[in-house]
Amino acid sequence: MCDSVVSAVDGTNGKILNKVTLGNYAYPRVTMNLVTHVAYVSGSAQLAALNGTTGKIIFTVNSMACGPFDSMAADPSSDQLLAVSVDYNHVLAYDGTSGHSLTCTLCRVPLNSSRSIPTLVGPM
Repeated sequence: MCDSVVSAVDGTNGKILNKVTLGNYAYPRVTMNLVTHVAYVSGSAQLAALNGTTGKIIFTVNSMACGPFDSMAADPSSDQLLAVSVDYNHVLAYDGTSGHSLTCTLCRVPLNSSRSIPTLVGPM
């Protein structure tokens, strides 16, 4: 897979509203905050938030320090994005509006002592 691209498409007329390039080696992950109507997409090096109505990019963050994400879920009650890194056994928390990391500077909050990678369940 080369240069993964996510397109925001108008559901009524099929027109592409916006495109975000996510990187070149990880399969994209997508989750949606159904309260704020924000879609979060990630690839190998980038996390992006898109307005689910207009397709406009709200923020992009280079998440490479935390590796690509295995799973993501939006928490509507706190407006946070939770993600599990492929490279670390940690849950990462991001502010859903700004994309700022809410975890420590290295994006690592240990889950448990096992090395298995947990899976988050959220809207897809």
